Amino acid sequence: MPYPIYLDGEEAGVLTEHREGLYRVFRADCAPREGLCRLWLHGGGRSVYLGLLSPQDGRLRLTARFSRAAGLPERIDCAQNSPSPPRPRPAPPEGGCRWQARPDGSLLAVEDGRRLLALPAALSPASPLAGRLRRIAGKDYLVFRF
Repeated sequence: MPYPIYLDGEEAGVLTEHREGLYRVFRADCAPREGLCRLWLHGGGRSVYLGLLSPQDGRLRLTARFSRAAGLPERIDCAQNSPSPPRPRPAPPEGGCRWQARPDGSLLAVEDGRRLLALPAALSPASPLAGRLRRIAGKDYLVFRF
């Protein structure tokens, strides 16, 4: 499952998690930036230090592996370069869109006189479509105009 990474308050990358035996493995992928960048995992009202992002293939990346004894939260909200838990954020305006949920999980809206269809998406950061994701009500969607 992908989680957002916030660097200096701006969404800058994706954190993914998977299990390897008894371990939880986290992989962070962010756009490059200057200086050192430490990353904390936030969830369940707690914060846990993940490690230091390092340059790799023109990106900032981190792989961290934790056993059950590390006391990681089960529910994860995000990762960020601050040890303080993030403050709740208001939902960003969607260009005046008023999204209507459909029974199949998709969303419909009208923007600038054109209809929009948003489909739920869970893409790898390496996907060529990853840059086309739009965050709506805390979830990632691919948005199409028609």
